[in-house]
Amino acid sequence: MSGSCDSSPATNFIVTDILSVEKSSVVRIVPTILIFKRLAEVKLAKKCISTRIQAAHPIFFLRENHSHTFGISKFQLLFAMKNSYLLISAFLLLLVSCTSESDTTPSPEVNPKLRLIQKSITTGWSGESVTSVWNYDGQKLVSIISDNGSEQHFTYNDNLIVSVESSNEFGEVTTDSYEYDDQGRITTHLDISADWGRKQVYEYAPDGSISVTQYFGSDESQTQIVMQGVLLMQNGEITHTKTLNVDSGYGRICDYTYDTHNTPTRNIIGYDKISSLLSTNQKGIFHNVLTNTQTTEGQDPVLVTKTYVYDSLDFPLRIVSSDPLDGDSGITEYIY
Repeated sequence: MSGSCDSSPATNFIVTDILSVEKSSVVRIVPTILIFKRLAEVKLAKKCISTRIQAAHPIFFLRENHSHTFGISKFQLLFAMKNSYLLISAFLLLLVSCTSESDTTPSPEVNPKLRLIQKSITTGWSGESVTSVWNYDGQKLVSIISDNGSEQHFTYNDNLIVSVESSNEFGEVTTDSYEYDDQGRITTHLDISADWGRKQVYEYAPDGSISVTQYFGSDESQTQIVMQGVLLMQNGEITHTKTLNVDSGYGRICDYTYDTHNTPTRNIIGYDKISSLLSTNQKGIFHNVLTNTQTTEGQDPVLVTKTYVYDSLDFPLRIVSSDPLDGDSGITEYIY
């Protein structure tokens, strides 16, 4: 389209077709769909429409002595003219809006709650730090690579973690494998190294309690019962564990309390399942452990505490913990 109204077929088409005034004083709007390639054309068309209406239809600019033309009162005609201008303005505004939207690529939707650990830094009370990088395929954890030479590699079957291969800084490799029931609950956890094997079997009672039997043996067969235990859960978290060492006859009871915030691993697919395994140092499945009261037969209770610094979305940025019994003492920082 050029800068002249006379050379614009688009504006001729608008003036001819958009407005039609009949004796019934009804304004008929003829459906017209125009696609302007450039915003400049839209502005020019609007200017030309106004010019042509005034030139081609002087009836819109009546003096007092022309009170009726074609059987239409001045009031009716002015009402029609006002509505026509409103409709034309709305039509042009719609075109401008469509032009602006078509030139803008929509941003992908991002879940603001989707925190995934990108890096963790663990510092023991000795002052030695280990930095680990967490790698993903979507929300599935692929590997954790640490700067001390240790690595963990994860394998999935659908949305369930079925194995984790771990190697330490000395090159020793262990493989944890998991079997599940039809409800997605772990039934068997097998921990195998080159020299030994350990197997935990989980059974789920109707009252919600979980019994665990641990076997020990070689990497090919584990038949010797070395531990028996019971887990109690409340609101999706392990709140009580009781274990008995078959060889020594000593038992240990652990009672846990939790915060209401998110665990660092909450958004990792399948991680909640392996977080529900029996341990004397639970990390929390969906929420973070605040206290762990450990009572070992014949000894005084030990209180393990953890303190947290959270981000704006309730994920831990820093965890300070102290566990005199299991050596889980130090500071862990997370970068998401």
